[in-house]
Amino acid sequence: MNRFQRFAVFIIMFTTIFMGCSNDIDDVIGISIVNNSNVELVFYDINNKQSQLDTSIRENNIWEGGVSDWYIMESYSSKEITEIKSVLESTLSQGWYQVYFFIHDTVKNNSWDQIREQYMVAKRVDIGTWEDLEAMNFTISYP
Repeated sequence: MNRFQRFAVFIIMFTTIFMGCSNDIDDVIGISIVNNSNVELVFYDINNKQSQLDTSIRENNIWEGGVSDWYIMESYSSKEITEIKSVLESTLSQGWYQVYFFIHDTVKNNSWDQIREQYMVAKRVDIGTWEDLEAMNFTISYP
């Protein structure tokens, strides 16, 4: 095989591999989390694959070792989180997508056990269908 033939084979293989992969790669969607208040917030999102809506806060300590800066939102700010579309669609077909908002001072000044037991949630958003998320224009706001 001469140099040109090897190059042509390489181009064909390269094109075939990447064209095949593009169908396997899931689309990623952005969901905007918006803080329309004058308080600093912490948010936590969860894919809840349960047929019944889980209205409790998960038992695991999501802030063990401190709150990640990424989940802290200053007043009147927004953050975009990304989700793999097929995973989120699967979650919504079987369960719920939930976003919890907490006042940052509440998280700083209370143990996770206190937050759970006293349900110190500033707001919880439950999304049950893909259409619900589309109707919200992929934006979840506090308050």
